[in-house]
Amino acid sequence: MSLLVTIKEAAKRLSLSESKVYRMTLDGELESIHIGRAVRVPEKAIDNLINKQRPGFPDYLKGDDK
Repeated sequence: MSLLVTIKEAAKRLSLSESKVYRMTLDGELESIHIGRAVRVPEKAIDNLINKQRPGFPDYLKGDDK
């Protein structure tokens, strides 16, 4: 099970404003869990978002001269 973090903690990890992270959860761009009125973000969702944003290297930059 993934650890849950607050919107504030998620914003800090993503270097975004809290309002941007909250909007991302409302838009479904960032997974979130509502516990009563509290909103929590699974750490795994933050990791997935970061990994999705990292572009892969094109084949010609990988160094394979084959």
